[in-house]
Amino acid sequence: MMAPDRSNESGGERYPSREALALLRGSLSRYITDGQDEQPVCEALTVLAREAQERKLYAEHMLIAFKRVWNDMPEVQAIPVEAERKRLLSRLVKLCIDTYYKR
Repeated sequence: MMAPDRSNESGGERYPSREALALLRGSLSRYITDGQDEQPVCEALTVLAREAQERKLYAEHMLIAFKRVWNDMPEVQAIPVEAERKRLLSRLVKLCIDTYYKR
């Protein structure tokens, strides 16, 4: 059973916001290229989770938004080993879920 789409229930506000997307892209780029510091990524995910919860969106909406950003990033495509991409994605999806439910 699919969760109902609630992405426009809060007056048509964009989810995630442009600011949250920029923060997420920047933190993921640094995470991938500069060495695995998760703290900026966690901070960006906290913003995403807060926005989702303020709009009464499910965790799935946050994950979809995250995965869209992830899949569109040239830095991700540049990771030469698929197993490494999957490992990083798995770790980050866990962080997404943890962040959403800790708020």
